[in-house]
Amino acid sequence: MSRPAIWFLSFAALAVLIVAAAALAVPEIERDLEDAARRTLAEQGLQDAVSVRADGRDLLVASDEPALAKRAATVLAGVHGARSARIVPPDAGEPLPETELLGPFALRPLSGGGVALYGSVPNTTVRERLLAAARQAFPSADVRDGMAVDSTASADWADDVAAALLRLRTVQNPGLDVTEDGGLVASGQVDTEAARANTIARLAEVVEPRQVRNALAIRTPVPPEPDPAPEPDAPTEAADTPPVAEAAPDSSAAPAPRRPGRVEVQSALSGAEADALAQTLRQRLGTGSATFEAGSTRLTEGSADVLRRAASVLKAHPQFVIELQAHADPSERNAFDLSAARARAAKRVLTEAGVPFEQIEAAAYSDSTPLTRGTSDAERERNRRVVIKLLRRR
Repeated sequence: MSRPAIWFLSFAALAVLIVAAAALAVPEIERDLEDAARRTLAEQGLQDAVSVRADGRDLLVASDEPALAKRAATVLAGVHGARSARIVPPDAGEPLPETELLGPFALRPLSGGGVALYGSVPNTTVRERLLAAARQAFPSADVRDGMAVDSTASADWADDVAAALLRLRTVQNPGLDVTEDGGLVASGQVDTEAARANTIARLAEVVEPRQVRNALAIRTPVPPEPDPAPEPDAPTEAADTPPVAEAAPDSSAAPAPRRPGRVEVQSALSGAEADALAQTLRQRLGTGSATFEAGSTRLTEGSADVLRRAASVLKAHPQFVIELQAHADPSERNAFDLSAARARAAKRVLTEAGVPFEQIEAAAYSDSTPLTRGTSDAERERNRRVVIKLLRRR
């Protein structure tokens, strides 16, 4: 082999090695750049509304809200190591699973906690309206669009569906079908038979005269946590036992009708770690309650201190995201908007106590799941409550 040929082959081999080394380094560079970009978005409070990915040293920014995408691109342009930050259309994501429709529209739950809307609508205005209603009803879920625009399609059901979606916000794995005859079929899981009946009744109120078929299932209920406080009338083994004599006058053991009730801790997770965290929260909260004044976002006396006790536990477990639910009493006006403002107020208490903003998802539950239908002040206060739910791992 001639010397020029040997030189040529040597240079070619070296070039291949350089290209291969660069190719191996690109994924690590992109991961580091994406991590830096996401930290920057979190500092600006944009992490839930904007997605970002790296393409080499370029950052690609996407959001359903153009103003937020523009703001994020401006901020991310200054990330160390980024060559540019440009706006791209939101990713369509993985293809939606096929589903059988009972009529012109269907809401289906997706794995991972998302929901998808299927069917045919006459124009983009109707489609955007239904998507907006679904995002309002399921603020913590990834709402996917599987609807097709067909100018010959009818949408006389769209108003009722938009209203019905808000009534399904407390249903796990929610589903809703519009049948060929114009009726509705509600599916998913709820905790109790009372919740099942209440959900269907509330649906019927907003879609009358449409027929509503009940396909809701009852979840296996979570056993109530043990009450750490002794009952005031609990029998004692010995009349001269000092601890029992001291516990008897404890005001926390007052009869239930005179206090709102403890903060409920729920969990959508399984596993020993999640179970242990839920139990720790319940023990730390004890019999403390977190409620709101009537018609107001102001917490009742002592409620903020109870939430700060929860914060002390949550700060030590930043890998868990919680849903912070705020509820309203059926007697209150504008219950959804009021509960949304209450959720934000409760979230402020936790973040001011040191819980990371991104660890909390505030959720408005309106007056959809009252604990009681009573009309006394104490009973109505029980409904104006905060619930903490372990939602997912980060």
